[in-house]
Amino acid sequence: MAAIDPSDHKKVRAGPQESLEIEASHDLATEQQLAGLATISAVKRTWGLRSIWILWVGAVLVSFTISYDQQTYQTYQPYATSSFGSLSLLSTIAVVQNVVAIIQQPLAKLADVYGRFPMLCVCVGIATIGEILLASAKNIQTFAGAQVFFTVGVVGLHLLLVILAGDSSDLRHRALMNVVPYAPGIITAWTASYVTSAVLTDTTWRWGYGVFCIIIPIISIPLLATLYFHQRKAKRFHLVETNTGTGWKHHLLVLQQLDPLGLLLFSAGMALILVPITLASSSTNTWKSGHIIAMIVVGVFSFVAFVIWEWKWAKWPVIPLGILKERTVSFGLVACILDYASWYTTATYLYTYLLVVRNLSVKAATNMTIIIPFTAVLGQLGAGILAKYVGRYKWIMVSGVSLKVLGLGLMLRYRKADSHLASLAVAQVLQGIGEGSFNTAITGMQAAVPEKFLASIVAAFVTFCGIGGAIGGAVSGGIWTNVLPKQLLKHLPQNLQAELPEIYGSVVVAIEFPWGSADREDINQAYDASMRVLIIVALVLASLESLAVLGLKDFNLKAVDKERDYEGMVIGRTQTKQVDGSDEVGRSL
Repeated sequence: MAAIDPSDHKKVRAGPQESLEIEASHDLATEQQLAGLATISAVKRTWGLRSIWILWVGAVLVSFTISYDQQTYQTYQPYATSSFGSLSLLSTIAVVQNVVAIIQQPLAKLADVYGRFPMLCVCVGIATIGEILLASAKNIQTFAGAQVFFTVGVVGLHLLLVILAGDSSDLRHRALMNVVPYAPGIITAWTASYVTSAVLTDTTWRWGYGVFCIIIPIISIPLLATLYFHQRKAKRFHLVETNTGTGWKHHLLVLQQLDPLGLLLFSAGMALILVPITLASSSTNTWKSGHIIAMIVVGVFSFVAFVIWEWKWAKWPVIPLGILKERTVSFGLVACILDYASWYTTATYLYTYLLVVRNLSVKAATNMTIIIPFTAVLGQLGAGILAKYVGRYKWIMVSGVSLKVLGLGLMLRYRKADSHLASLAVAQVLQGIGEGSFNTAITGMQAAVPEKFLASIVAAFVTFCGIGGAIGGAVSGGIWTNVLPKQLLKHLPQNLQAELPEIYGSVVVAIEFPWGSADREDINQAYDASMRVLIIVALVLASLESLAVLGLKDFNLKAVDKERDYEGMVIGRTQTKQVDGSDEVGRSL
């Protein structure tokens, strides 16, 4: 038998992950050791099982606060926008929020460069500023602008918590650990309605936002203190350099690697294409309006320029192009867009629909809208447990997305006012379980690439979910602002035609008409017809999502885990050497 050349053997065994390593040779991660990655690697060598649990107690507290904030936030939005006479702009605000969410990709890179602790501090500060601006907004322009700070801060905190879940667990346990940032929703989902009801009854929506500018910084102290302690401990043991990456040339290099031109072109393209869709019907000449056409044209040009820039000239693309060559990553990101697009298509105006067509109280409507977030946690928890013990994830996702499609079908069937409310609740439960199961996609995507791309994968996953949410928000806004006025014009009697703008622009005005009266029935029919179109569009998008998830590879997570070096104590790792020379056993969850 002829001898085998070692180099040839390496070529034969080279897989997609090794090719990714080679393609990443021009990335900052290989040209120099990222300070943030070096720091978290050193921190992992200083903590033990007890430290990880303390860390996650602090993380749960932050997650609890974020969950409460997000659960109550949507309830206050219709009242805030209605107070400005701009209820129809809810979908526009949703688009702005999701377009801003693209900040997660550079944020993940900054977390690799500067570390988890500094970026958590920055996000806490930005979220606090956002809450202050929301609570003090005097007009719709200020309120919409405050969404930028609120979204960057809150979404950034959530992103970093998911990254920490990856830092502190092996791949097989990661799907389960990814549940932690969402887990408080099990409690907040059913208690948030009491908070919103009390706030709206005793005070105003402004206090609903204002209280979090106090809570967020205080509740973040335990998590930040734990990370800071272990970072100092790592420096004390000389596990990480303290004087690298501090010069202005380093910071300039970091700025270049954030691809500011690519981010600008992408954000402009998304905003200028999607926002006009939600605004078109409010314009005098609708789609023929000059500023609407101009925004869409410039948006398309910006998006095309973004694609060409990323493909031809970008040295450090917004999304690392190497990871997109992995089938599981590319199909997973497409599924992310479709998943959140279908969700936001119905979610944006669900609360308004429940108040008007279903005549629910603030508390009851809030409870109905949080069924999906609540059951999504249960679905993700169940999927995480299955992934841990079975070691597979793909068919868990496929089953979950199928449940979501079924739930949307039932929602279409039982949306009318004379249908039993329990039937609509079951439809929401099925959608929620499906949404939660879908989140295991991030585990498969991380299995497809080397461990050092963890933050990039997390950021790409959440960013593309944001893109999907922006599309869903734009679609819902375009449908709502075009269909509802026409339906109101069709159903309202002649004596109410003059009040159409007020009924359309404020949910408070719409529900002031007595339940059971002929006028209220006419309003209900118009709102129901609009929601019907939204559900049909969401159902089509969810059906396409079910096809996209079939393209994922069904990795054996247990086998992938055996080939990975996690460099320190992580949940699921059997044993690790501590910096003081002792051994500590890491127990599986």
